[in-house]
Amino acid sequence: MSTDAAQRIAALRRSHDDLVRFVDDFDERLLETGSGAAEWTVAQVLGHLGSGAEIAYGTLRAAVEGGPAPDRETLGPIWDRWNALLPLDALAAFRQSDERLVTEYEGLDAATLEDLRIDLGFLPAPIDVATTVTFRLSEHALHSWDVHVAFDHAAVLAPYMVPFLTEHMSRLAAWTARSAGRTGRVRIQTTEPEQDLLLELGDSVSLGPDPDVAGETGTTLRLPTEALVRMAAGRLGPTHTPDTVAIEGDLTLDDLRAVFPGY
Repeated sequence: MSTDAAQRIAALRRSHDDLVRFVDDFDERLLETGSGAAEWTVAQVLGHLGSGAEIAYGTLRAAVEGGPAPDRETLGPIWDRWNALLPLDALAAFRQSDERLVTEYEGLDAATLEDLRIDLGFLPAPIDVATTVTFRLSEHALHSWDVHVAFDHAAVLAPYMVPFLTEHMSRLAAWTARSAGRTGRVRIQTTEPEQDLLLELGDSVSLGPDPDVAGETGTTLRLPTEALVRMAAGRLGPTHTPDTVAIEGDLTLDDLRAVFPGY
């Protein structure tokens, strides 16, 4: 598991460096450009990533030192402070906060990567480092896309991030999905990597491996895995949908977009 965690930390470092390199010379006008996240500017996306990094750093240090994780009363003032930053200040603060978090992960030794358990505050039990980093990878990948798509409507998730995000899709779908009265089963066939998944819509929504690939279903969806990750996060709008996405059956892409409205 320590090797797995180290690989994820390396991916987080690469994502951090890539995003910093992309935004490093942005002026206030570019930072105030609307992003791929609804109602957020690029600066606000960076601020969100920065506040998340600050909270994740405090949570990690608490686990290492054996102290209590940050609670809701601690988080409110952090969010307020970041939300009040001017665009150029948000950019500078993001660089610093995100770098500190990644550096802290990189400094963990093999035994800590293997044995440490981290209380994120919203899960039933503490989790290992690899899973904790995966949560941050998902946040970093999607919000990096939010920044890139502001300037390139054909932007996709970084390919090196997709394998790490695949296992997170089921959690993401469970949190973000709203059945909105839609019911049925959607057989999903992905590429890069190839997977057979089943999306079930009803009183609740679940996404996981397809136990009966040859079985009948109401709808079949074929798309790249990175597009499925974006769909689960509400980031597969009509202008950001690859030509390779195909759907047939009872439900349409617009139905599925309504199921995953995003955040």
